[in-house]
Amino acid sequence: MAAKTVFVSLLLLILPTLSSGYGATGHARQQLRLIAISLIEPQLTSAAMQFNLPSLPTTLVDGEHDRLIAQMNVLVAEGLLDRQPMIATDRQLTVNGLNTRRVGAHRYDRPLMIRQSPVRFGHAHLAQTGEIWVTSSATQATQVEVHFQWVADQLAEWLWAPAFDQEPRLARLKASANQPLVGVATLVWKDQQWQLAELNPYAD
Repeated sequence: MAAKTVFVSLLLLILPTLSSGYGATGHARQQLRLIAISLIEPQLTSAAMQFNLPSLPTTLVDGEHDRLIAQMNVLVAEGLLDRQPMIATDRQLTVNGLNTRRVGAHRYDRPLMIRQSPVRFGHAHLAQTGEIWVTSSATQATQVEVHFQWVADQLAEWLWAPAFDQEPRLARLKASANQPLVGVATLVWKDQQWQLAELNPYAD
């Protein structure tokens, strides 16, 4: 059977072949919406509200990557990162051969037990779900695409530091109370239940 996309109102025709109990109630649309909410909400904050740090530990040479250094220094001031001054070796290949010089730098790191933990800067709240589309084929699991809107809340004060003024994503988060962000989630019917396969909080 060729792949086809249908609106969720046709779930009553699709899902009885997967689970005789699910589509037989006559409320497939609302049931699926509630399931989508229960799967999206627990994952939304971790997917949307964390600062993407470089791989730690990392050494940044003074005078290079100025914006990143400024942002890292804000996190140091907030107690979220450690910073140690050091001397680094800079090697550059010139027409006269390899030129080596010693330059000032700083090493950024976090305690080992939290080194790989994300730096969260707020919470994401699901505002509402929108369109729901179902894709079904004979060779692939049934998938559902759920469009939703969400807002950022309890944003960390350090996001307003000048170092972050040029970050478009953060600007959108700060304005989300008046202009909610748009996301898309993909649910897959697997092992007789819906599972969250993909979550994209920034789909607009």
